[in-house]
Amino acid sequence: MHKLVNWDHKSLFLADTWWYGATNRYSLVEFKEALKLRKKQGFTAIQIVAGVPPEIHFFSKEAENSGGHPFQSDFKLNQAYFDELDVRIKLIVESGLTPVLYGGWGHHIDIIGVEKMKAFWKELDTR
Repeated sequence: MHKLVNWDHKSLFLADTWWYGATNRYSLVEFKEALKLRKKQGFTAIQIVAGVPPEIHFFSKEAENSGGHPFQSDFKLNQAYFDELDVRIKLIVESGLTPVLYGGWGHHIDIIGVEKMKAFWKELDTR
């Protein structure tokens, strides 16, 4: 039998998923406390939604952080949202954990269109 993949324990990660980690649902104090706890527990990654979590209305206040909603009413990007997201992603990295970003869902492309979704991902990649 041939090995298809050479699995190495260093290539695996233990992740906690924070669907609302980039939103106002978590204050920065709570965010930092959760990072310390997950690091202590042996987690190696935090999966976090950058943008609108999948199960809420696209322009829901639940998607906002201190910079506002990820998108303006015309679907242009809200840079203040991304500035706050940068703070949180930096905190994940500084804590020694790996950020894993989820930035969109199939129905979001239906709402904003392919080109605006590409712009969203380009912004994430640039940052």
